[in-house]
This record gives sequence, C-alpha cells and structure tokens, in this order.
Amino acid sequence: MKSVPSHTHGAPRPPRPAAPTVEIGLLQQLHAKGFGFAQPLTGDPRTTVFLNESRIAALRAQQPQPEGALVRMRVVDKADGKRAATEVRLLELNDSLAAQRLWERAGQDRASPELHRLQALLPERPALLPLLLVLVADQLGNLALLQSLAAQWPAHAWQEPALHPLLHLAPAAARRGIMQQQLLQAPEAALALLRGTPGQPALEPEAAWLEELWSKLPPQRPAILDQARRLRRYGSATEKLTWARRRIEQHSDPDDSAWDTLAQAISSDPASWPADWDHWPALANAPAALIHALAPHRHPVFAAATQALQTLADWTARHAQFDANELLLALDEQDKALASQWIGTPAQNPDAQRAVLAQMQTARAAEKGALRYFRSLGLHVRDISIGQLSGEDNGWPQMDLQINGAHGVDVKNCRRTVNGGMRSGRWKVKAFKADAAGRAVTLCGVSSPHTRFEDGILTAQPRRKGPVFLASETPDTVPMFVLGVVRAVELHNLNRRFHEISEIRLHTPQALTEMPVWAWDYPDAHYRPRNQALDALRQALATADPSWLELRLRRDLPPVLWSLLDQAPPEGARPLDEQQQEFLQELRRQWRHTRASETSPAPVPRLPWLYLFILHSWLRRRLAGKASDAQSLETLFHPAAPPRPAVRSDRVGTRPERHQALASLAHGAGIADPAQVIAPLLKTLAALDQHLPPGTFVGIRQFTLLGNGIFSGIFPDGQRRTLLAHCGGKLQDLLVDCGKWPLVYGREESCACGRLICGECHCCSDPLAREPCPHQQQRQAQAAQAREARDPRQQPGAPARSIPHRPFFQSGRGDAGNSTDAD
Repeated sequence: MKSVPSHTHGAPRPPRPAAPTVEIGLLQQLHAKGFGFAQPLTGDPRTTVFLNESRIAALRAQQPQPEGALVRMRVVDKADGKRAATEVRLLELNDSLAAQRLWERAGQDRASPELHRLQALLPERPALLPLLLVLVADQLGNLALLQSLAAQWPAHAWQEPALHPLLHLAPAAARRGIMQQQLLQAPEAALALLRGTPGQPALEPEAAWLEELWSKLPPQRPAILDQARRLRRYGSATEKLTWARRRIEQHSDPDDSAWDTLAQAISSDPASWPADWDHWPALANAPAALIHALAPHRHPVFAAATQALQTLADWTARHAQFDANELLLALDEQDKALASQWIGTPAQNPDAQRAVLAQMQTARAAEKGALRYFRSLGLHVRDISIGQLSGEDNGWPQMDLQINGAHGVDVKNCRRTVNGGMRSGRWKVKAFKADAAGRAVTLCGVSSPHTRFEDGILTAQPRRKGPVFLASETPDTVPMFVLGVVRAVELHNLNRRFHEISEIRLHTPQALTEMPVWAWDYPDAHYRPRNQALDALRQALATADPSWLELRLRRDLPPVLWSLLDQAPPEGARPLDEQQQEFLQELRRQWRHTRASETSPAPVPRLPWLYLFILHSWLRRRLAGKASDAQSLETLFHPAAPPRPAVRSDRVGTRPERHQALASLAHGAGIADPAQVIAPLLKTLAALDQHLPPGTFVGIRQFTLLGNGIFSGIFPDGQRRTLLAHCGGKLQDLLVDCGKWPLVYGREESCACGRLICGECHCCSDPLAREPCPHQQQRQAQAAQAREARDPRQQPGAPARSIPHRPFFQSGRGDAGNSTDAD
C-alpha cells in the first residue's frame, strides 16, 4: 500500500481559485493615482470591479479619456469578497460573448420566443440592444452615451414594440414615425408613449400629436391637457397659447399655470395672440399679469396711460427734486451777495446773524433750484432776481424768474419743520404781485431743509448731535423739492366753485400771510406726457361695445379715473359701497362742469381742485347726517390689480435717495403729490368721522377754510372750534418751529379758546401773536417746570443745544414766521 505523506494526512485541500468570468461594465470612477472602478452590467451588480493602474493604462492606450467607457473585463472574486479585473478592453458591439452575457441579464423577464426574436434583430451588432436595455433598466450612463448607442439602431428596427421603452432615445425622425403609426393604429398606445411609465420616460410632446389625440380620444382629454403643459418648453408661442386656453376652458388648471403660459407666450411673440381672442370671456377673470402683458400689443393707448401713471412719481422726482447740498455749494459770490441784501437790519446776536444769513442763502438756492426745474421742462428761464445787484433789471420787486419772456414767477421757499415736514403750511406770501403789464405773477413753492454754517460752509447736513429736523435728512441725501406753482386767484375761485356741493367760507385776506402745502401743483409742461396719454385714453373709452380685453382694462383703472375721464363704472367692476358710489358720481359731475368752463382743459384736475373737492364732498355728506368712512375712499385711487408694486411712502421721513420716486395716493388720479397731502387728508377726515358723531356734526355752522388750510366751524354752543390744523408753535427746549400736522378735533384736545392743542409743544396759536392765548402760556409754563424738574441744569427760558431763535421776517423769503389756527 502506498503511504500518504504525514503532513497531508487528514488535512482538507485548499479551495481552487475561481476561474475568471467575462463581465461587461461601465467605467465610472478614475482615481488620481491611476486606478479605477467599474460598475458591472452583468453578473453581480452590487460589487464594483477594481481596475489597477496597469488596467487603466491599457484602456488609455485605446481611449485617452476612458472614464464613462463601456468595457469588457475578465473578473476574479478575491477571498476578501472584493472583485478585480485581470484583463480589460473597450467593449465592441459585435462581441458575441459580450452579447450573450448582456442578454442573460436583460432577458430574465422575457419569454423565450420574444427573446429569440430580439436577439436576431441586429446580428451584425448583437451586443447593442441588450446593452441599451440594461443601461436603461439600471439607470446608468449619461444621456449622450445612451443617445449615441440608440443612433446606431436602424430606423426600421424602431417599429419593434420591444424598443418602445427606448423610444425617447431615438432620433426625432424615428420618434415621429412610431408616433404617427400609433396615432393611426392605436391612439391609446400613442398617449401611453407620451405619458411614459416609471420605467419608461415620457416622450417630448409635439403639438400635432396632441391635436390628433384631442380629436380621437375625447374621454382622455384631461390626460392630454396634462401632457400639453410640457409644450411650455417645446412648443411655439401659438401652440402654447392654444393649449393653455384649452386647459383654462376645460378647468384643468388647478395651479393657474396656464395663465402664466399665456403671458410668457405673449412676451416671446406678441403677434401670436389672435385678434379675435380679445373677445374671450375668460379674460374677465384673467390675472393682471396677462392683461398688462396684452395691453401694449392689443391696446397701446391703455398701456401708455397706465405707464404714465406708474412713472409719474419717478418723473416728478427726476425733474423737481434736487440734492440740497449740491445747490448750496453751487452758490457763487453774486448769489451770496444777493442773499446778504435780503437781510435788512443786521441782528446784534452773532448766532442769529449767521442763522439769518443761512436762511437767505437757502432761499437763493431755492430760486436756483426752481430755475433748474423750469429749464428741465424745456422752458426758457431768465434769472430776474440777480438783477437786484446790478440794477440793470427793474423787474425783481415783482418776480424772481421770468418764463419764455412773458410769465413772471415769484419763488417761495419754506424750510421744513420738525414735525410737519413738507406738509405743514408755512409758505409766506407778503402780497400777490403783478408784472409791469398787469399780468399776475405765478408763485412757485419750494421745500428746503434747515441749513447752518459749519466751519464757514453752508450745509444742509443734519447735526450728528442735537435735533433731527426731518427724518429724510440723512448724512448722504438731503432733498430740496419744487412742489409746484399757483396763481393768486386759484384757491379763492376753486372754493367758490364748490359752493354748490357745500358752503365753506373762504376767509382769505387780500394779502395772504401763509399758504397750505396742497395749494401747489405743477404747470402743464410738467404733465405733458400724462396729458397726451390720458387724452388718448379718454377718446378710446368713448368706443362702444368694448371687447372683454378692453372691458377688463377699463376695470383695472383706478376708479377715480373712470369719473375724471367722464365714465360710469364699467360692467363687472369691483363692488363699491354707497359712499364710494356717491363720491365717484359727484366727482364725475363736478369735473365735467369744470372742464366745460375751461378753454384748454387738462384731462384731470390740479391738486388744489382735488383737495377742495374731497373736503367739500365729505362735508356735504356729514351735514346730511349720513354715515361716513372717509378712509374707505382711498381704494378708489388704486388700480384694481396693479402690475407691479408701487414705490409708496405715506410720510415724508422715508429717507429717499436722490431721484427716488415718492409715490402718492394722488398718482392714481394722475396728479403728482410729493408732499403726500391726499392720503393724510382722507385719514384726517376719517378721524373726524370717528370723533364727531352725526348728531353733533349737523349742528355745526359757518365752516371756514383759512388761507393756510386751517378748517373750523361754529359749534351748537356758539363757540368756533378748529377741526383741522397744523401747529404754529415752537418746541421750547429746541427753539425751533414745531409744525406738527395734522391736528384733528377729537383726537387732539381743544383749548378753551377753541383752537387745537399740539401735543408736542402745547401751543394752540402763534406764540408771536399780538394776544397770545393765556391758556397756552399757562401750559407752556407748566411744561417748562416739568423740564426743569427732569433736568435741573436746564434754566427756564435758556436756549437749548445752542440753536438760535429765528426772528419773524416779512420779506417773503425763507420761513418767515409761524402758522396759526386763529381766525
């Protein structure tokens, strides 16, 4: 018997290494050190195959950039469970062994007859079809790789139903051919190809396919409309419009994206909108974005008018707003000499003298700002005021500027107050003037900041410490505004004009001492673009039987424009309450009457007209004992659906950048209003609605509107009380004008004298009046005691923070004194 070696007796034999297998893979990762990994497409797909540096180098010899390449590998399983390639090369599509391995993977779920038929489709490249099937099933490979493989498939072979899951990879001609065949023979199958399945991506739709399905499969129209959404990416503008409209009409648009599709299509191709679609009833409820996208192309007159209203604020700011410091620095020696002549008797106090000089130089800067404004309107402007130095021009006592050689302009500058800003009425008018020919001189109002000398330089920069005169005065931007013009008789005539609405006694002396901020509005040259746009709109609104699109454009206008353009509320307009309807009806009637009396009427009124109309209209309603909510009238100035957010500022202290638009409620009526007077007026009247019940109000008589805008009436007890006012007092701790606005009866306390008491300075009248109110003096004395108790270092009557007391000037330049609500 043959003996067995002792060292092998009873010991198990070591397992033989597994033979390498042929696998197909996708090289997905290359390391910087030169090795890489491949994702197997055959065999076990869970474990990647390692390719060392020499294997990668062999691939680079065949293809310099091998990452993403399809490879054929010989793979061994290592004892640690990892797999590695012992040989690798680029895959060839005619490799029959590779095809066999791929079919083993791809044909697992296919019946034997179908498998044999598929294997025979392309004998010269047997690996192509199973490779595509595996890559798509495993979601491997990028789109470019898949499309390059699909492009090698002959066109006739795509008719094979088994290839339909790959149809999205086919060339366009092949896709169209298959879809045309399916549309003719099996429309349901064609829709299924469009929709796709979780394992079969959807085809890119074509409008012609959808039209065919729409006519052949009425029950499937919701599904077809869902596919039509994708035309937003692939279809023409006309096709997008057609299918978006169908989605809307079929109520198959829960997220309203069809309206967005319509707007985008119009933006890309405005001519694609069919003219007869203007009569589409669905436009009645279309989003504003679509309506405003259509307007420039279908109704340019409406678009121009809307644009004119939107840009009015910005246009005004660019023409009428200036950087105060730029104007001050631009003053030359002649300007300064002229300002010095305006001072008169020098003050004994050096601080007061500097303050007066700053005031006069600021007034000269205001004149030059007004000159720049008028020139920006294309007008010829001559500086008459400077002639005071040389004596060459004797027109300076009557005017500061002359427009087009004929029209005199007297510039009135008002330095803004702490609490009133631009809205406090402080423009001093010594007397209304006429030129040598007897023509009335136009007043031009300018709002300027407080100024002071700092190291010998006049500046409008706010103090780093001390009082802040206006919140909009920042270290970077301190604005000076030209607020507009007015003639002597305009306000008086306007108030008489509104007597048929309600009687308000206009208590205006022949020489006004003060004018309200709402008295100013810009000349016709300022409104030329607006006038052209609104005149054209007025003519367009005369068209009978408007289309749905035009009707919608009419609805979206601010309701005040309906009345100002002599239109009743359009059909289907937003609902209005009884007070709003009454307001619009009266506005339409009054403005029609006013326009009929003018030789060259503007399309909309001036700001003083609108202000006084609102006041008279409100008063008539209150005297009739009707319930009132004046603030509800604000909505009448807003468009129904603005196309973009408006730049809005409800108060002056919003720190505007240079040329930043200060949009106002009045812009809805086409009126520039940088001082923001209309919205506060409605809020003020709403406060009176709250604090004056109907029973008390109907007993008030002899309503009086002072020239400075203060409004009062005689109550049933016989005492005249102020209803609306601005403060004419001073802040005693700062010795600066207060100007708080508005003071409203019921919200503020009334003094025993009948005037309103300012909560900031405790004044009820001008402290420089001949007979100051004794109750005011008592309140101020108590306030001074309270200040002294809080700060024992503050002596009664001592100027605070070194701010000089500014005397009362009657020169008509600068801020000449304080307002009063006395009558």
